[in-house]
Amino acid sequence: MPNKTCFFYFIIKNELIVLNFEQVINKLNDGKLFLFNLDFIILTTLMVYLLIKQSIKDYVVWKDAFDQFLEYRKIGGELSCEILEPSEEESEHTILSKWVNQKSAQEFLESQSFEMIKELEDQEPSTIKVVPKKEIE
Repeated sequence: MPNKTCFFYFIIKNELIVLNFEQVINKLNDGKLFLFNLDFIILTTLMVYLLIKQSIKDYVVWKDAFDQFLEYRKIGGELSCEILEPSEEESEHTILSKWVNQKSAQEFLESQSFEMIKELEDQEPSTIKVVPKKEIE
């Protein structure tokens, strides 16, 4: 049986906030969240990871430009992103991001934002793969 995770999406002051069930309960218990005056949607999805391997010449410049797309990625369904530096044997950085579902990750890969991110470097990413959560964890 697939591992399903429940997420709560809140729009507060024009900002998208994504919380899992445990985070919502903790915020309710701490008095930091009140549901009676918020519009929210509850979605249950099968989360996936997006794995990208990319050669990056100037990491500082690339990271600054990559971070400019954070809002577009979040709106598109990205929950988190981790960038792993290459080992001495490798020349590629690994970008591992968590997405709400396969459809949102695939839509991001087909988006103009992703095309612009790819253009930050001369070479295309060597690996672009959507990976089910169960294969990572």
